[in-house]
Parts: sequence; structure tokens; C-alpha cells
Amino acid sequence: MALLSGWTQFEIIKVPAAYITGNLTSFPLTVLIPADSFLGTFCLTNGHDIRFTSADGANTVYPYERESFTGGALATGIFHVQLPTLTSGADYYFYMQFGNAGASDGSSASSPWDAYSKAVWHFGTPSTLNATDSTTNNNSTATLNGTSAGIGIIGGCASFNGSSNFLTIGNTASTQFTNNLTISFWVKILANANASWHGIVNKRNASVSSCNYGCNFNSTNFQQFYRGGSGFEAYSLNPATYFPVSSTVWYHVALSYAQSSTSTILTIYKNGGSIGTTTLPGNLATTTDD
Repeated sequence: MALLSGWTQFEIIKVPAAYITGNLTSFPLTVLIPADSFLGTFCLTNGHDIRFTSADGANTVYPYERESFTGGALATGIFHVQLPTLTSGADYYFYMQFGNAGASDGSSASSPWDAYSKAVWHFGTPSTLNATDSTTNNNSTATLNGTSAGIGIIGGCASFNGSSNFLTIGNTASTQFTNNLTISFWVKILANANASWHGIVNKRNASVSSCNYGCNFNSTNFQQFYRGGSGFEAYSLNPATYFPVSSTVWYHVALSYAQSSTSTILTIYKNGGSIGTTTLPGNLATTTDD
């Protein structure tokens, strides 16, 4: 293959067809490099010469964010690459090019996240918590309220004590929704919850009388909620059944809000599969809460 001018090495990356279950555009793919001796031998130690390109001969450079990178004999890193199109049921190939000692940094934190991405948090490293938003919406916070850094499923995570720790970004225009919405996150529940509610992602104050949307859980409910036209609406599942306590198991959770003219369809996904859905009255109503 013909490389970018000045680049000398490449590796092929494959997205298997089994993981592509719908036609997607501008998809932000996470590329995890656990220990790559070939990359470590030829790339810059800071990873600034890494580029992701198309495999169709056009050498189109894909936008990407470098979340972390450590060069050396066994290079490691986490990248988020925006792929232009993925076709359901078809393998997708692209290249990682490197080996250019004079290259400038090709990473831009916001570049893989399109206008539909309102906030993206990676939460830093296992030793240093960072709540900076990667999108251009600047939904970041440096007020951590005692929240500590932890080891995430990929890179770092935010670790909460279940009582006084929280992160808040305030009320911003980009987090106010009155139409379709998806929230997704990785979570590991380390201890049995009590009867009190523990928020995971919320836009609300301390009272259910004023809220926009979010997700809470306690000892008997894993709850997706929103403030509809007729008041507080919620859909609950049993956390002991779907999200049992574990010191080792991470769950990927996605909450979907799909609206019609008079109602909202709530769906909860766990590790890519739907575990429950319901239709409730009203649509999301905005608030000025954090």
C-alpha cells in the first residue's frame, strides 16, 4: 500500500462484521493498544506521529482523540477514531500509520465526536481523576467533591463512596433535552445499595418535582426517569437481577429516550442488548437544574 508522505510503517485494524449490527455514520470507535512491540519500535515515544487512515487506497486521514499513550518497547494507548461509515454485517478495515520522526501531533480531543455528542468524559488515569469533556461543549468540571480516581475497564474511572462523592457540571444549554436522547456509561457496583437513591447520571435537583432525565438505583430499583408533561415518569428494573454486586464485573449501560408526539419510549440496554422497554406519557421537559 502507499503510505502518507513521510510515514514508513503501518498496521491493519479490523472491525469484525459480527460487531456491526446497523449502518452507522461518523462512528467514534475506541482503539485499545494493550502492548505493541512493532508500534513501539517505530513510532515516536509520545505517539504524535500516529495516524488512522482509510484502507481504500485514498489514504483518507480519520479524525481521532488520543486519550493516553506510552511509547517504548511495548507501546500502549487508548484512541478514539471517527470512522465515516460502517455497514451492517460487513467487516471494516482501516490502517494505523506511524514512523515519521518529523510529524506534528495529529490528535484533537473533540474531532471524533460529532454534533450529536453533547458530553464525553474519559475520567483520566487510574491515578489521576480528570472530568474534562472531550466535546466542544465544554461540559467539564474541576470540582470533584472527594471523588477519587480508580481503575476503569479501559484506562481510568471515577470512584464514588456511595454517600458524599459526586461530580457536577452545572446547568448548560447542551445538556437540556426535549427530544430523543441516549446516555451510555460503564459501571461497576461494588457494594449492595441501601434504600436511599444513588444517582449515576442525573439532571435534577434533590427533589423529583424538578428534574429533566437520569438514572438512579437503590436496593430494589435500577431506575431510568424523566420529567414528562404530566410529571415525574420512571421505569425500574431489579438491580439484583441485572446488575449484581461484583468486584470484577463491569456493565455497559445505555439509556434510550425515543419520543413521539404524546409519549416517550424508555429502553435500558446492558452490554449491547435490550433488557427492558416501556412507553410512558409525556415528553422530556427542560429544567435549570445541574
